[in-house]
Amino acid sequence: MKRLNLSNLLISLLLLFALPSCTMVKMIQQLLEQTEAIGTTVEKKLGVSPLVSYNNNNGVIEITVYFEQLPNSKITVLELQNLVRESVAKSMEQKPQKLYITINTTQN
Repeated sequence: MKRLNLSNLLISLLLLFALPSCTMVKMIQQLLEQTEAIGTTVEKKLGVSPLVSYNNNNGVIEITVYFEQLPNSKITVLELQNLVRESVAKSMEQKPQKLYITINTTQN
């Protein structure tokens, strides 16, 4: 029976922990690309660039689309909601469980 030396054991443990990390990094990169696509799509349609962020908690994905100002005085909140939902559905591979749309309503 062959004995494992310490360096082989450490390398094996490192590889064991590195494999899930690669998957996690890839998932984070995909989410970043997808949230950028949401922002770009919304900006093209409204002329205002929103801040799009995500939260992934054990596979539960939440998307927040934040507007610093009301995008267009002629667009209703329902129309804004539908436009954002369409952009999210088009850009995301996995449907988020929660979608938040926030608008800063304070006057500067």
